[in-house]
Amino acid sequence: MHNCPFYKARQGLKEVDVVIANHDLVMADLTMGGGVILPKPEDVIYVFDEAHHLPDKAIGHFAYHTRIKGGVKTLESLGKAADRAAGVLRTTAAREQARIIKDAGNQAKEAMGSIRRAIEQEFPESKPSKFRREGDAQVWRFEKGITPEVFVERGKEIARHTSKVTQGASELHSLLKKALKDGEISNSAVDRIVQDMGNGVERITALAETWDMWSGQDPEGPPPMARWVTRDDGEIDVAVSAITAAGMLRSMLWEEAYGVILTSATITALNSFRRFQRSAGLRDDDGTVYLRLASPFNYSQVGVIEVPKMNTEPSDQEGHTAEIVDYIANCVSHNAGTLVLFASGWQMRKVAQALPEPLKSMCLTQNELPKHEIIEEHHRRIKTGKGSLIFGLASFSEGVDLPGELCTHVVIAKLPFAVPDSPVESARAEWLESKGMNPFMEITVPDASLKLIQAVGRLIRSEDDFGRVTILDKRVMTKRYGRQLLDALPPMQRIINQPAKTNVLSA
Repeated sequence: MHNCPFYKARQGLKEVDVVIANHDLVMADLTMGGGVILPKPEDVIYVFDEAHHLPDKAIGHFAYHTRIKGGVKTLESLGKAADRAAGVLRTTAAREQARIIKDAGNQAKEAMGSIRRAIEQEFPESKPSKFRREGDAQVWRFEKGITPEVFVERGKEIARHTSKVTQGASELHSLLKKALKDGEISNSAVDRIVQDMGNGVERITALAETWDMWSGQDPEGPPPMARWVTRDDGEIDVAVSAITAAGMLRSMLWEEAYGVILTSATITALNSFRRFQRSAGLRDDDGTVYLRLASPFNYSQVGVIEVPKMNTEPSDQEGHTAEIVDYIANCVSHNAGTLVLFASGWQMRKVAQALPEPLKSMCLTQNELPKHEIIEEHHRRIKTGKGSLIFGLASFSEGVDLPGELCTHVVIAKLPFAVPDSPVESARAEWLESKGMNPFMEITVPDASLKLIQAVGRLIRSEDDFGRVTILDKRVMTKRYGRQLLDALPPMQRIINQPAKTNVLSA
């Protein structure tokens, strides 16, 4: 691999650039039309590692949101910058543009105040599946992505006025740069004003686009946008986002790029590329070639996956938590490296608090220390011959490298099913249901497969690694999807539905 962002390669008679760049850089370039930061897509072969993140990255780059108070402050700041610019330029054209900016800005602020009062008045106390609390914040997702009619005209009004502000600010910004270039004004007088005007144009453009998208209607056919409002500590945030990246990746990347190479250790789910195909907008007949390579690790000789006999399911929170405590207390080594992965912060804390000594003092729990400090302390303990347990959430399931004796046992408290409670996830599930599909089987189970593979992958990091993975969730055995999840894991030895045994390495 090359360290430079891209390098030249010759494909037949055409010279192309091979771009080895992160997802955010490529998405930012495509957002601006392509060929702005990187070479034009038609002259590029893109190489994406960790490609399973690409659809979510794309959705994030094409999402819009703005806060009402923040928008008002942005308009006020730009108005002041416009006055300063007009004062420096001293021309009729500059004064006219400053007037347009301030007048349109005042109208936009008035409309924002109106829609703020309307949102506060209409905000539901409770609407199942559309309303939820997120900490202290309250989120109201609009059904089928349709903004309530009571808000639409006000939102469009804000979009119209902020668009006028953008146009005026762009004109004034151009006048400033021209005067500077022609030597009519000095650098010292306008450097800060030019910068403030440029930043203001960018922010107001985003503001106008957000209100326009939030107040608009989606065309028939494609998946709808997700639209919602968040109320948090007296602030109102309006947001809109695509619920799938399939269309945008197809039109902006797959159909435009000279070629794309996607790599990832977890790009398949349930032994299939189907989930990634759907989320990334790839088709069976579009010329894409898929290749799944066998691992170089001899899993059957170095690892064991065990699913001990459990009395409770995770839905019995207290009973399941007690069984996890019992398993860790009796079956986890006191003198080795262990990683325990939780899907719930509540359960992680409960288990940590209930552990007997000396295991409690061996435990390094996420959020009690920064992640890097947990890993450093874990390294120190293992290197000095002591045992150590890391208790972590999803962020410890991916990108954490604990080779050799640093991790000989991975304990997975329960299957990593995500609850589709974000506005985008909820809207996607709603859309699938409207198409007669089952969101749990279409999204939740395949995504859990990816996360489970990542979690199990923390054990064997090199050809010298060994150990076992324990899954403390009986649904692997009792649910139809459980066998699918298990079959998608590396081919380690299986010990299924047997009483848990004390680790022979335990003190």
